[in-house]
Amino acid sequence: MVVVYHSTASIIAMSIWSLVRKSGAFAHYRYRDDLFPSLVFRRAYDALQASAIERADRHYVRLLHLAASTSESDVETAIGLLLEQHVVPTFDTVRTCNVHQRRCTCPSSAHRSWI
Repeated sequence: MVVVYHSTASIIAMSIWSLVRKSGAFAHYRYRDDLFPSLVFRRAYDALQASAIERADRHYVRLLHLAASTSESDVETAIGLLLEQHVVPTFDTVRTCNVHQRRCTCPSSAHRSWI
């Protein structure tokens, strides 16, 4: 008998990666509400949607993938810092944040103030 063990984190990461590769899959994903690990991630998704940024779902799924493959708490902190600055937390802006110095330097092309 062979027992195959996959950690919950690796299964989630595989599911997220499949959503990244399939355009529009997140919008119709059956368990979409389960892919908001915290209120900060939900606020990031809402900001992406409200900004009318092209492919907002894809940006959000890439944020989830970044969190699953690096540090969820660092990604959450970066999103929070960007939201405080009224910057839309796209994948690129979150990835460039230096959360250990508690600051994000946003490129001039960053989408601002979706409110």
